[in-house]
Amino acid sequence: MTERSCLAIVLAAGEGTRMRSALPKAMHKVGGLPMVGHVLKAAAAAGADAVAVVVGPAMEAVRAFVASASPNATLHEQRERLGTADAVRAAKAALATPRDDVLVLYADTPLVQAGTADLFGIVPVMFGGPSAPANNSDNPSYPVGNSAHLNLSTLATFGPGFLARESALVAEVAWNRVLHLDDPDGELDHGRTRDATAIQLIFTPTYRQVLPGLDLNVPIGRRYTVDGNSAATAWDAKGAGNFNIGLEGNYLGVWQFTLTYTQYIGPAVPFVDFSPLATGGSAIYGHGNHLADRNNLALTLRRSF
Repeated sequence: MTERSCLAIVLAAGEGTRMRSALPKAMHKVGGLPMVGHVLKAAAAAGADAVAVVVGPAMEAVRAFVASASPNATLHEQRERLGTADAVRAAKAALATPRDDVLVLYADTPLVQAGTADLFGIVPVMFGGPSAPANNSDNPSYPVGNSAHLNLSTLATFGPGFLARESALVAEVAWNRVLHLDDPDGELDHGRTRDATAIQLIFTPTYRQVLPGLDLNVPIGRRYTVDGNSAATAWDAKGAGNFNIGLEGNYLGVWQFTLTYTQYIGPAVPFVDFSPLATGGSAIYGHGNHLADRNNLALTLRRSF
């Protein structure tokens, strides 16, 4: 089989005006590496035999980085920012050499990888693309598979006790397992586990006619992931969850209010950790609780008409 040739054009002329920074947009770091660096690595991993980088005027920082990170790349200047097509045209010198494929990449897309560069089915298999164009039916590029789920729930009500004359308990234990997984582009967080188990319970004592026409509830709840980091649901990771206590009021069926305090449990981690990208890995999503460095107090007030 004859190898196909491929030119990757990386568009890095954006100033990043909305970022309110003097640093060119492509030079902002993600996972310890400028965004354009991630894109250059993806182009090389996809098998591009030539790389052309389009920069704007006076972008010496971008020029210097590209020269260091990809010495064989050619640099082309877009003097006026007249859109994407004009930016590609700025690399017409690189396009003068006939090639089988041309791949256009944006320098501000650090999550692009050799396998995911083929968002529109334009990269041949030998360059990391799928054997057929990706779609949402028989050949998706995102993770798909089968999973099993088991939920055990209970609702109990109680009569007079030492806390209140009436109360209720809602409790649930949930478990899931990934039975089969097809992840062609390796997009699923590698920290996800095959099995995961979580529990949740809410105990609510009720106090009627605390004042004339006023009923109060005091819900106390706890959610906690006992084991695993589910690949099938958006649960917290093992050891994370939250505790909450609230006060709910209903006055004459017209006014309702809720005051809730929530304490988040588990190790405080970023919602997305991009650092593995610097060594060719994948982003990690929440191996802990991204809200654990704060608590929350919420108040709502409603009136029925």
